[in-house]
Amino acid sequence: MDASRLEAIVREHKRRAWSLAYRILGTAPGADLVVHDALVEVAPGRPGPNALGPALETHAARLARERLRRRRQRGYTGPWLPGPVDTVRIVAHADAPDVAPPRARWSPLESGSFGFLLALELLGPRQRAVAVLCDAFGRTEDEVARALGLDLDEVNAARRRALDVLERYELGRAPPGPSLQVATVEVLGQLLACLVAEDTGGLGALLAADAEALGDGGGEVAAPRVPVRGPERIAALLVALVGRDLSETRIDVRELNGLPALVVRRDAPPPGHAARLVVRAELDLQGKVAQVHLVLAREKLAGLDAPDEAQGDRHS
Repeated sequence: MDASRLEAIVREHKRRAWSLAYRILGTAPGADLVVHDALVEVAPGRPGPNALGPALETHAARLARERLRRRRQRGYTGPWLPGPVDTVRIVAHADAPDVAPPRARWSPLESGSFGFLLALELLGPRQRAVAVLCDAFGRTEDEVARALGLDLDEVNAARRRALDVLERYELGRAPPGPSLQVATVEVLGQLLACLVAEDTGGLGALLAADAEALGDGGGEVAAPRVPVRGPERIAALLVALVGRDLSETRIDVRELNGLPALVVRRDAPPPGHAARLVVRAELDLQGKVAQVHLVLAREKLAGLDAPDEAQGDRHS
């Protein structure tokens, strides 16, 4: 096998391991570190091309599960939101992003979406790793047991518990797709127009009566530390965090985790405010904004600066 072919095989295995780690952890920097550490652990055995993929995914799954356990033990300041990444990164390992692999319940596009990653936050580390391996990547229970160092009964119990917890998500699921992408970008355009006009009434009209906003500042920058509910309060929050004077603000629409989102960059933010943030909108069945996600923590936004390919090459 020539060097270029071997390099392509290694790159593909790294993409798969990164995608797996990202779904277990929910952040790009964490997935980067997991893939780096997994390669370090796998290297001494010098597995051949056919064995490298399973070995790398096994180590990545175990390392990601442990990193998730440590993160949960440390706690977190305010609401936790996933770290947004370009859609191409969450499906780079998949031949058919909109189609679930054999034996899996969810497609690569859905299992990397914000809604799904937030649903996974309700699971314990073992349950989350099992759910991702079995029902996002289509691994058999025997394969998952070997990968995670569990017996088959433990895997089956964790999977049943995970699916029970995820039942609410499945009942109201709205996977990313063309129609939802179009509706979301239209609402974001209206939201942006209201922000430019400082039209809080117009902002409120876009929101469902029971809308909720979650802000993840990681304790670093100004962000609500509890959910904000109600159209009027959310409209005021958006104006406060995105800014009233947008003359020195750049706002782009970018497809992140399967759906359009606003990426806001400010040259001179007020003291204590974020220089960059992502604004997401989750729509209800009537096309109103049911949830607003504001990602402001610097670590969470690091995935926006990564290359398009999810190769796990970034180590910090």
